[in-house]
Amino acid sequence: MRETVDALGVRPIIITSAVDEGYLPFALVVANSIARSKGRRPVEYHVLYCGPPNHWALPKLEAFRRRGLRVIVHSVPNPSADLGKINGFPPATFLRAHVPDVLDQYDRAIYLDVNLVVEADLAPFFDADLRGNPMGATQCVLTITAALNNGRTFARGQWGPTDRYFEQELGLVTREQKLGYVQCAVQLLDLEQLRDMHYGDRIDAMAAEMRDRLAFVDQCATNKLLAGRLTLLDSRWNISPFALDEKHETHVPPELVPVLKHQRPARGILHFGGHKPWRHPMMPGGWRWWLNAPGSGLLGYIVTREKPHWRNDLMVAAPQRYPRAYAFARRAYHLPGRAGRSLQWLAPRLGNTVRDPVGTSRRVLRRLRGLNPDG
Repeated sequence: MRETVDALGVRPIIITSAVDEGYLPFALVVANSIARSKGRRPVEYHVLYCGPPNHWALPKLEAFRRRGLRVIVHSVPNPSADLGKINGFPPATFLRAHVPDVLDQYDRAIYLDVNLVVEADLAPFFDADLRGNPMGATQCVLTITAALNNGRTFARGQWGPTDRYFEQELGLVTREQKLGYVQCAVQLLDLEQLRDMHYGDRIDAMAAEMRDRLAFVDQCATNKLLAGRLTLLDSRWNISPFALDEKHETHVPPELVPVLKHQRPARGILHFGGHKPWRHPMMPGGWRWWLNAPGSGLLGYIVTREKPHWRNDLMVAAPQRYPRAYAFARRAYHLPGRAGRSLQWLAPRLGNTVRDPVGTSRRVLRRLRGLNPDG
């Protein structure tokens, strides 16, 4: 296998993501989390982008330099664009299958979705033994649980038993095969093997043939195509917020309880596959994503464009998770005079979609300055 080394003979860690214009800004948060967590080895972060060339986040990504992390943006056409939307997933979802062809000068890479944060040095993950297989990933706890505990999955335009879906569509029949179903938001790729087998083209062909029979599109296609050739890696490299609450141990098959016990205290990669922390700040683990947001230069965009559900989270989530902070916030919200009216006026406006973050800040300040303290 060809190894890529830098000028000093050190093998850099190669990381990549694939995004369209909707998710491009969140690559800044991923880059910042990688920089905060990296060790001494050089890291290259390659972002594959299919979208308008004048996106405001592109120059920010291209200029990103922090603690030895380089960001390289590859503006590429999406070879899967003709597939259209499948089961609600846009064609950009399939762009990650073409990483081996775009990064043709490398032999190994870590693939990351951008709805996550890195909380540990990725060197042990990058150097993990794939045991001769073309890809490594971690078990998809929620989907496996659905398959083994009579859950349901949406495919073919309707809901049906997940175990039947695994058997009929993916060819995963035995319990052992179902326990090997992996989550594809975080992958360790042997790029040479994947290029040799024309992985991207075969995933596209399978998607074109099966379409809405693929419940989770390229993730299901990968599990079907590479069945028996996927290496299960340490589960800390893809931690779900589901794992952060110990009460969920009673809901999963017994084989997956050790996975949740291992993930809960671990630091590796925290992946927000369902609700997003920029919209649900008080979701489990959400604060860990927000710790990485300030250094990304993205806070203004998130608050004004992504409509965080602050009020809803405060009313629904906070009483159970943070009772003391919730009680304090409720008292502050109902303070008489200037302070209370400021919070009451500002809270609903944090969720508005506004195209001009700077202008919004100025309007908020003018409004706060103009409040009459006497009512």
